Amino acid sequence: MNHTSPVHTDRISCSPWFTLLVPCLVVYGVSLCLRLVELPFWNPAFLQIDGEKLMATHDAYFWMAGAQGTSWATDRALMELLRILHTITAAPMGNIAFYLPVILAPLAGLPLCYLAWKQDMPEAGMGAGIMGTGCLGYLLRTRLGFCDTDPFALFIPALMGTALILWASPLVRSSWLTDAKGTPLPQQSSRKRFLAMATQTILLGLVGRVCFWLYYQSNYIILSFIGICMLVVIILARPGTRQTALFGLLCLYAVAFGGWIGLGGAFFLTALFLYFPDIARSPKKGWFLLVLFGLAICFITGLHNQAWTILSKLIALTKPSSVYPPSTNTTLLLPSVLQSIREVQNVDLPNLYSRISGNGVLFWLGFGAYLYLIWKKPLFLTFAPILVFSVFSFKLGNRFTMYGGIVWGVALCFGLSTLLKAWGVQSGKRFLAQVILIVIIVWPIWDVTNSLRPSPILPRVYAQTFKDLAQTSPKKARLWQWWDYGYAAQYYAGRMSFADGGLHDGPWLYPLALVHSTDSPAQAARMIRFTTADQQNTFEQNSSQPRQERLQWSVPSYLSHPTAGLEALGPHQAENLVNSMRTTPLEVNVGMPPQYFVVSWENLRLAYWISYFGNWDLLTGKASPGRIQRMRGSIQLDMQNGVIKSTRQAIPLDSLDIVSDKGPQHRTWSNGKGLHAIFNQLSQEIYVMDGKMYRSMMIQMLISPPEHFAPYFQLVVDHYPWARAYLVTNAP
Repeated sequence: MNHTSPVHTDRISCSPWFTLLVPCLVVYGVSLCLRLVELPFWNPAFLQIDGEKLMATHDAYFWMAGAQGTSWATDRALMELLRILHTITAAPMGNIAFYLPVILAPLAGLPLCYLAWKQDMPEAGMGAGIMGTGCLGYLLRTRLGFCDTDPFALFIPALMGTALILWASPLVRSSWLTDAKGTPLPQQSSRKRFLAMATQTILLGLVGRVCFWLYYQSNYIILSFIGICMLVVIILARPGTRQTALFGLLCLYAVAFGGWIGLGGAFFLTALFLYFPDIARSPKKGWFLLVLFGLAICFITGLHNQAWTILSKLIALTKPSSVYPPSTNTTLLLPSVLQSIREVQNVDLPNLYSRISGNGVLFWLGFGAYLYLIWKKPLFLTFAPILVFSVFSFKLGNRFTMYGGIVWGVALCFGLSTLLKAWGVQSGKRFLAQVILIVIIVWPIWDVTNSLRPSPILPRVYAQTFKDLAQTSPKKARLWQWWDYGYAAQYYAGRMSFADGGLHDGPWLYPLALVHSTDSPAQAARMIRFTTADQQNTFEQNSSQPRQERLQWSVPSYLSHPTAGLEALGPHQAENLVNSMRTTPLEVNVGMPPQYFVVSWENLRLAYWISYFGNWDLLTGKASPGRIQRMRGSIQLDMQNGVIKSTRQAIPLDSLDIVSDKGPQHRTWSNGKGLHAIFNQLSQEIYVMDGKMYRSMMIQMLISPPEHFAPYFQLVVDHYPWARAYLVTNAP
């Protein structure tokens, strides 16, 4: 059912296509410029390695590693895009990934421009698109070097929300209370009506399938959009359109979520209505068939499971527990990593305002504007799910604030034009009002973007450590570095890492953190070898796991459950076994692929959380982490008495390690406070920590002579004091 908005006489006298093209260019240009402000600051050599820019987000390396074929996943949409661009341009993969997010991110604003154009308020598309793509929750995740799926994650809601609103507009009243006096529906035979509806919704369902491929988690948003749209259509359907509209939504859902079966079902349902006109003419028969088809397709697609999955994910993101749920055959309590991940950490109210709308005034003004807009244009309720996601980011995590810009942009800009049109304001004045609103919107965004500076997630020397391992280690080797840098290891070293951004839940987190946090080289090496051998055994027992079949560039057993052996023992025996590794030799398969332990100065920023997870009690689900603090401000060292003095406190030390390019210096005092400090003269950083933290392997293997860790570890790459890589030996 094609529906063209009437052209009002007060529209600016120019080609209608011009009123679409100009807002699109403005939105794309402004959004692009906001992201290029920091480009000059990326020029220094220390922000590059071998002609490639360093990335500013951990996940960028996942897509880059997959694109070059050194990841456990190599067939995702963004990987294919990077691979194609690399093949066509011959440009370094890192540079393509560096610029790609700022090129893709502005696209999310274009559907809003089209929606405004079709709603006969083209001036509203500019501000809505700029706010949708410029809100800080989205902009900060789509800067230079932030190669990730976020451009798809926002473009898809903008696209599908626009498509559903435009599709349903001819079918519903324009008011909640009274019938619409707009353009009457064209008179069509029931056969033509159902054929047109099937064509539109099946095509829209196929677009949904493409969206799932581009961003696999978009199914949750699209499902919620369809549900809201269905609710509005059922309540506000024009006379004689409710059955046709429900038919269309069921076809859309079937094709989008049912795959080939759903597509076949949609064609079958369409054929019934086309070739058996009595069904369409008989309300009872038509409704019975629709209800029957709806129940069948919901069962086939597992709608109840999808709903429960969405609810479960949302509950998990609220971080109700610090304990990873135990498996069904054991009471082993493992830590949950969610509370330590920045993008799922809670957002306070000022940051919520800033990331969604720029400030509190625009936030509440936009919230009120959205209520007005959905009162005047009910179908804009379709965007309500992402409004809820963004508002509840104070509990779900700051990642969800990225969705707020679309809703607030639509609310403020569409709401303003709707209000001005209701007052009879002419197009020229409406355009001027939108320009003023755009300035108000951009002002707080510009204030932040103008102060942004490069922040790569790992320094060049750490990346060089991985590149050195690419030359010195066999392809089947595995690297044990902290999970945040797992993807970077897979890209630069071309080797599998024990954990990464996709493998960091309790079973992966516990052994990795223990290796970093223990003060026993023997326990660290034995845990690495025990876990690897356990994975080999698990793989041999269940080698047909679908997840493992995807790993074709390294050892398939690396993706096996890493704590299956411990879980089989139960909590008491597992805890005893782990503790015994400190003193008792461990006989495991010496034929396993080489394992490397990589430590870095970067770990000191994460040391508290690493120690928290590494000093975990499998019996109680409690942690007893070490303590560490970075000293800031003006610092003085009293070398005679062993005291660090700041403007707020004086800290007596038992020892001080001074690290520099001239080698380590170690000083001790008899203050008896159990506190230690590390002073990096190269970076001018000072960390103070307790004995538990100081004696951990992530500290000692970075700053102490490597022979202290023999015979369990052998140093193979040394970039002291920034990064070191050790080979795990076969010493029992």
